[in-house]
Amino acid sequence: MKTNGRTMHHLMIIAFALLLAACVASQTPEPTIGVSPIFMDFYNLKGGSEILGPAISDAFIIDGILYQYAQNALMLFDEKAASDSRFRFAPIGLEIGVVDNPLPVSLDQSGARLLNGHIIYPGFVEIFDQLGGVKFVGNPITDLRAVVETGYYVQYFENLAFFIDAKSDEKKVQLLAYGKHDCDARKLVVCGTAENTLFITNNPSQPFISIVDRLGLGFAGQPLTQPYLSPDGYIEQIYENVVIIVDPTNISASGVFLRGVPSRLGVLQRAPVPQRTEPNMVFYPVKDNLGYNVPQLFFDFIVLHGGYELSGPPVTELFEHDGLRRQCFTNYCLDYDPQAPESARVQPVALGYEYKKLLGFAVPNFRLVAWEVSPVLAPGAEQVVGVKLVDEISNQPLKDYQPTLSILQPDGITRELVFPPTSGSGTSYISVPSITQMGTYSYTICIATTGNEPVCQKESWLVK
Repeated sequence: MKTNGRTMHHLMIIAFALLLAACVASQTPEPTIGVSPIFMDFYNLKGGSEILGPAISDAFIIDGILYQYAQNALMLFDEKAASDSRFRFAPIGLEIGVVDNPLPVSLDQSGARLLNGHIIYPGFVEIFDQLGGVKFVGNPITDLRAVVETGYYVQYFENLAFFIDAKSDEKKVQLLAYGKHDCDARKLVVCGTAENTLFITNNPSQPFISIVDRLGLGFAGQPLTQPYLSPDGYIEQIYENVVIIVDPTNISASGVFLRGVPSRLGVLQRAPVPQRTEPNMVFYPVKDNLGYNVPQLFFDFIVLHGGYELSGPPVTELFEHDGLRRQCFTNYCLDYDPQAPESARVQPVALGYEYKKLLGFAVPNFRLVAWEVSPVLAPGAEQVVGVKLVDEISNQPLKDYQPTLSILQPDGITRELVFPPTSGSGTSYISVPSITQMGTYSYTICIATTGNEPVCQKESWLVK
């Protein structure tokens, strides 16, 4: 079909109008869902959208009870209930399937809030009480859990769940998107969108996180077991680098300690020696002018991570181990790797794996230990990520392996990197430059050996 100039001009105008209409339509927000007038007073009393999030469904009736989903809860109105119980939150936390066994602790505790066999994380006690305690929040169904990918602390209750960004200075408590998760899963009504997502984690619980925090971010490593009752009557939990023990009659911070793991793994206490005169050594006196010589780098590291109170006194002098310089203290050991970047040369030894094997837990054919040098970075700073590989059968480091590193940036872009070959000590390091975006950087390190499934470990750091 032939067209003249005027017809073509008209067609262009029509096309532009259609394009403009499409753009306007795409920018028109979806209609918002309002809170039912019946729930409005209850919704506002419990914090409104700031706490419960926006309404994400219309009100609906099941078996004579009125319900409405907010982003973080399922509100209900039961007209037949007692007057002070007509408005409640439904126990949708029990549907999620994240439940911990009760801790084997004494019920008579001071200095800690214990309900249903679980410790309420101290950072959540205030909002738990503000929202009405057990009557509205429900009993805790898990202990505290740390989400590696985000750095959040999470705890689940029957009706609501709380999380906090442990790496932030503000440490504002927020609610998980219980309502959104349950609404999507049960498909009872049409579910609207939500501003955040639920953080489901199968990581081991960490009810005694207080001592992990005192050690500093990243020092303890990841938990390798759930808490359990040890033969000597303590509650025990194995981490990669340390083992936590707790007096079951005193679960407050004063009853939480580190297990003396080195001696249990055969590290014998060496006899104290005279003070060495060389520089960069700090002397730890014991008796009769004898003691232990601690390298200044180790001493500074110990001070940064809770001091001698947590490390315990030294039990050895510096000695060689797998090509590294090692010194053991009562509760953990430190390695010095001269081949590592300067900021990563001192690291805790991953004794938790050996201790776990000693107690008869199943272990993989080899283990992968990963860490970042700086859990929190300023924009523009460089990150250094380290990895160590050890054969579990021979307990020897694995040389000439190249793990892969996958980094998920805050903007959703994934960066793929490959480590240099591991050294004779089984370690390798990689520098990650150009870290400018603020937010959480989640990373995964994987290694595959012949005949074995790949083994991966997830960690994260924060840029702010």
